[in-house]
Amino acid sequence: MKQLILIASILLVSNFRLSGQSNLEEVLAQFPARSGAELTLLVQHLADLGTPGVISLSERLVPPRSSTNDLKERYALSGLAKYIGERPGTDEYQAIEEGFLQALELNLDVEVEVFLIDQLQFFGSSKSVDVLQSKIGLLCEPAVQALTQVGSDEALDAIIAAAKTAQGYCLEVITKAITAFESPKAVNHLIGLLRNSNEGELRSQALQGLAKSSSMAAFEPLFLNAQTNPNPGNDLLLSYIGNQAKAGKKEHLQSVFTHVMAGGTMRQQEVAIKLAAKYMESGAQKLLVKTMKKGPTQLAHQLCQTLATDAALKLEPYFKYIKKVENPSKIALLAAARIRNYKAALPIAKSYLKSEDTMLQLAALETVSELNGRGSLSEIQNIVVSTPNERLLDRATEEFSRWIDQENLGVLENALKQSTGRNKAAIIDLIAERRMASMWPQIELNLESTNAQVRMSAFASIPQLTGEASITDLIALVSIAKDAKEMSFIEEAFQIKASEANDKNNILDPLITAFGNSNPNLLGRIFPAIGGNKALEFILAHEQNSLFDWKWPQAIPHLFNLIDNQNGNPDARKAILRLCNHPQLSAEQKLLHLRKLMPLTSSIEDKSRIISAMGDTKLHTAFMYVKGFLGEEELKLNAAKTMVRLALPASGETTGLTGPDIREGLLMADSILTGTEDAYTKAFLHNYLESMPNEDGFVSLFNGKNLEGWQGLVENPIARDTMFRSDLRIKQQEADAKLPDSWKIEDGRIVFFGEGYQNLCSVKSYRDFELLVDWKIAKDGDSGIYLRGTPQVQIWDTSRVQDGAQVGSGGLYNNQVYEKNPLQVADNAVGEWNTFRIIMIQDKVTVYLNGVLVTDNTVLENYWNRELPIFREGPIELQAHGTGVEFRDVYVKELMGAPDLPEIEQNMGFVQLFNGINLDGWIGNKTDYVVENGEIVIYPGSGGGSGNLYTEEEYADFTFSFEFKLTPGANNGLGIHAPLGGDAAYEGKEIQILDNSSPIYADLKDYQYHGSVYGILPAEKGALKPVGEWNREEVSVKGNQIRVVLNGQRILAGNLDSVTRNGTLDGKEHPGLQKLKGHIGFLGHGSQVHFRNIRIKVDKEEAE
Repeated sequence: MKQLILIASILLVSNFRLSGQSNLEEVLAQFPARSGAELTLLVQHLADLGTPGVISLSERLVPPRSSTNDLKERYALSGLAKYIGERPGTDEYQAIEEGFLQALELNLDVEVEVFLIDQLQFFGSSKSVDVLQSKIGLLCEPAVQALTQVGSDEALDAIIAAAKTAQGYCLEVITKAITAFESPKAVNHLIGLLRNSNEGELRSQALQGLAKSSSMAAFEPLFLNAQTNPNPGNDLLLSYIGNQAKAGKKEHLQSVFTHVMAGGTMRQQEVAIKLAAKYMESGAQKLLVKTMKKGPTQLAHQLCQTLATDAALKLEPYFKYIKKVENPSKIALLAAARIRNYKAALPIAKSYLKSEDTMLQLAALETVSELNGRGSLSEIQNIVVSTPNERLLDRATEEFSRWIDQENLGVLENALKQSTGRNKAAIIDLIAERRMASMWPQIELNLESTNAQVRMSAFASIPQLTGEASITDLIALVSIAKDAKEMSFIEEAFQIKASEANDKNNILDPLITAFGNSNPNLLGRIFPAIGGNKALEFILAHEQNSLFDWKWPQAIPHLFNLIDNQNGNPDARKAILRLCNHPQLSAEQKLLHLRKLMPLTSSIEDKSRIISAMGDTKLHTAFMYVKGFLGEEELKLNAAKTMVRLALPASGETTGLTGPDIREGLLMADSILTGTEDAYTKAFLHNYLESMPNEDGFVSLFNGKNLEGWQGLVENPIARDTMFRSDLRIKQQEADAKLPDSWKIEDGRIVFFGEGYQNLCSVKSYRDFELLVDWKIAKDGDSGIYLRGTPQVQIWDTSRVQDGAQVGSGGLYNNQVYEKNPLQVADNAVGEWNTFRIIMIQDKVTVYLNGVLVTDNTVLENYWNRELPIFREGPIELQAHGTGVEFRDVYVKELMGAPDLPEIEQNMGFVQLFNGINLDGWIGNKTDYVVENGEIVIYPGSGGGSGNLYTEEEYADFTFSFEFKLTPGANNGLGIHAPLGGDAAYEGKEIQILDNSSPIYADLKDYQYHGSVYGILPAEKGALKPVGEWNREEVSVKGNQIRVVLNGQRILAGNLDSVTRNGTLDGKEHPGLQKLKGHIGFLGHGSQVHFRNIRIKVDKEEAE
């Protein structure tokens, strides 16, 4: 539905609207408001009630001690006061103020009057002065505060008048209030108070009030106070003088400066210097220079800071004396020169470049560089080349780099030639950082330097400077390298070359040629930096130790071979653990490698590392595997922590692992996490357990001990359906009896060892599900997973090229119409474990093999009768095909999708548009529209609950049937014949989905109610069920003819062409009326709405 209500800007974010003529009861019923926009709307209605409304509300107020609740009334009056305060001078402003003032004359409870006076602080005018003044005697503080907010001369007069009779605390309140007024009256009153009162608190407030002013009359009492009570008297005096100076009154500035500098604290003197530098005439600069020359460093620094930040102040007088001041003052003045770009300071700065004070040298260097730019290169070069001061060298190198470019490389070359040791190394570092590849020939000369710093900097520059060097040149550097550290820079250079190369062979071929003529231990280290199959094959044949440095996961199988062949090589184990964190490795593959690694080490430390590494996979199977270590004393704590990491949502996600097995495991982990250092983890765990949805999740299909839940195969699903129960029971017993001849349980694995084709079948049948299973095939093996008793997700040895196995496992082998081959090969080697994740929804199958998508939402054909679709349910079968195969970790999660269409609807031609599980077949906003419990729900989330969800297909003539449930004030729409862009209500047509019972929609037009074609054709009212109940709606479209049936009652029927012949009801252009085909969509307007049982029948006949 379009945002129709008159106050449109508010209704975009509000769910409130009053009906008809507003009255007080209706307004109060809506408090407290749920949002700022709703509050604005409510107080607008309150303002309409004027003076009587305020009085009526005020009369309802009760003291806090009362048993009656007046919270709504207080919310209402408070909101109204703030609202009116933003609208001075209006009629409603005057009416509301009058209401509050009359209420204060009603002799209400004292606390109630305090509340009303507090509200006047937001909007009270001079009209309120008399009433507020009359309340000072009894309600001094709130009345005076309200008068202070009024702020007028009349208000000040009232406060001053009250001061004549006030005593004690009330007089203190009044005095403080008077200090808020900047007027001669206020100043004179405060001065008089100082003359006539000895009360300490009153005098203090009076002095503070005078310090806020700029009145000339205030100087004498403030100066006298500073002389007798310098702290805090000087602070008040300085505050006052600052106000005077800003107002252009400088008569007392010098005397105050002299006074403070003679006896003030350091902090006060800093303030005085800042004021003097900024506001005193030039003749007073002598005083400041004197301070800079002889005063404390802190004061001189404050002066220089002021000079640096105020462009109106002249620097010249101060620089005349720079040689006579202390070094900290020199440094501060140079900083001021840099900030102010005071170029006259350049000669002075140059003179300090050779100072023995490092800090002064640094300041001079920075000043020379800033003021002279490239012209300073000569001075900077001298420092870079010769200074023994490392701190100065580092800063000089930065400034050197700042001004070096291609036009002045000669300066850099000279510096490199002239420098030695640490200085030369710094220049080389600069060249590398700037990636000045043209300087490489000069840098290369330093690779064999006898100075360790120079040599290391030269080697470290290799990756940045050898981009134009040939492979042969890089190979030659290997003979110069003395150790692994120096080699690491050459390796990095080769890695950069490899990443930029179109053909890695151009790099590998020269390397292979040079291998026999160089140190193989060093040259072999380069191959892992390059990577690729050719490099891997070479080092496997010539330098296997280089495998330990390999950077890509394809080395993992070969590292396992080293472990097998070298008695558990610890370097190989370490390398595998490192590579398991490689981003190219899927979570499933990572888990498989880690599980294989676990039994190959006896070290508790290694086992603990392996368990920890599993925590990032977020896999159900990883959780169940790690759970098995809770019984091992030395590993159980780490296992418990890892289980929590596995189960809880990943960063940025909202859902984690769920199901009874997960809950049970987490409770076991919780009992182990008992240390104080585990409190943080336990807190997250407890929060997750409380919020974990109560759903089945994955359940085990194999208990690891026996074949409980499995049975032998009896023919095929069609044959079984035709058997008598007695015959089927006999055949099932026969099939079960044969199982031990082909299947066995061994170390938690289901192993096929027979020669026949006796599949292992789940006892339970499944409809829509997600299946997890690990499998391992033998040489020349052939197997698969039957879904709903139908073949099959293929498993085979990819070397069986004669059978087409080179395409890999995971395809739908028996398909003939739909795709049968996997998208890519993702199999692990024969004899290694693989992981399937198989998702079956309706007749479509998705398969992930080792975390790689190999079958994408593809129809599984009915092998047993290709004229029929796949069976709606059936068993899961592990295929026996006469060759060795093993299975483990079999888990299944049943997916509760949309119910099947009734047979009568199927016969009518309806098909489902929503499977109840995901949004396949839909496009658009899949962030705010989510699937929950077999429903599509739109939430006001990051997108505000707006945005549209459309069918992928376009439709012309159709009957669209769906169920929906509204929330209070809900607003959505059904777009038909809609484009994917633009406003569907105009570019297509929109049928309202709306809670028109809500008061928010009290002012609807007829064509805006639920079921109406927005702006065009109104629907009948009365068929919509109450909020929270499910409604069923059917929308039929044939050309321009449209009919809407809601809960069995026809609420709209008409021809859109006919009803718009003389224009649309909303008076707007609707170009979508000409469209007779488009998408169907749910159109979000910021509200939560639920949809389910969505189906469509396409009518290909022409409209009558």
